[in-house]
Amino acid sequence: MSNYCPIWVLKCIVAQVCFDFLEQGGGLNIISKKYLSGLNELYLDKDLPKIDDMATDYLKICVDLNINEKSIDLISDYLFFKFYYVNSVLKRKYNSFFADVTFSKYPRYPNDEEVVKSFFKFSTNWLTNKKTIYQKGWNLRVQDEFEQLKALANKPFSEEIIKMIDLDKKQDEFNSTWIK
Repeated sequence: MSNYCPIWVLKCIVAQVCFDFLEQGGGLNIISKKYLSGLNELYLDKDLPKIDDMATDYLKICVDLNINEKSIDLISDYLFFKFYYVNSVLKRKYNSFFADVTFSKYPRYPNDEEVVKSFFKFSTNWLTNKKTIYQKGWNLRVQDEFEQLKALANKPFSEEIIKMIDLDKKQDEFNSTWIK
């Protein structure tokens, strides 16, 4: 059986990148590289859309809809929904005897518009409800159904990436003192 990335996993990964960016800071590109390399290890797909571009679009949607400080709640709810539900009625079955939902038998070539449109639709519905729908602060690091994604989300950044973050911070500090 071939192991290709299901589109719902890609949507969850993009949302997790946004969650990590809002919660921990750091560069969106750096966080995206961590998850993209993890997906490349886990799946056979090598031509997935750019995660950092889709994450930027997710964050732009939050800004455009004036979600602001509740953006992390929205992204957490979206993550929970995409992880546990196929649609608004059907729950995803992780313990199925007949099929493994964490892999696809056939490659699917999602485009970034399809992924971003899904988040936009969820966001507008979320705004009309005016509340956290699922579990506040939920993300891929705390789930127990898909161990590979949990391990990827909990994986620390490589030493090279940490050095790049430190260099970015030093450059920002230098720029802020120079501009004053």
